[in-house]
Amino acid sequence: MAVTYAELNDPVSTVSDLLDDNWDVGDIAGTSTKPSIGDTWDLNKVNLKNNDVIRCYEVASNHDFLGVGNGVDKGIARISIDMATKVSRSRLRDLYSEVVSIIRGARAGNAGTALHANYADIKLLSRTDQSDKNRRWYRYVLDCEITSYEAVV
Repeated sequence: MAVTYAELNDPVSTVSDLLDDNWDVGDIAGTSTKPSIGDTWDLNKVNLKNNDVIRCYEVASNHDFLGVGNGVDKGIARISIDMATKVSRSRLRDLYSEVVSIIRGARAGNAGTALHANYADIKLLSRTDQSDKNRRWYRYVLDCEITSYEAVV
């Protein structure tokens, strides 16, 4: 008996599209530009002096079979959201606050912020400060978890 699954969207593209589609330029003081948001494999050279950068990449994923026989496959992908700016630490905090706001909105199911239909939930896990104070380069890496449920047929 063969197991078949529905085709899921890529979790990294789902998270970067969520951020890109719901970014509100007016929420960050002192700027009218949107940061460069994308997946790591779409990485182009971006001058940090002119633009802030947000990149998403997958760290790990796993599958849990729930039930016996024909059941449900719970897929969990851990995605890192890498935010960097050359402007200031307060600018980095503003970028972080906007990302957290979008993810919380998606989790709550607010209008305007929606996950792709394939994914049931997204939640924040941890944040790491990787700033280089000597070079005045400010960077956070925020980990989140995106969950899907698939019926095993």
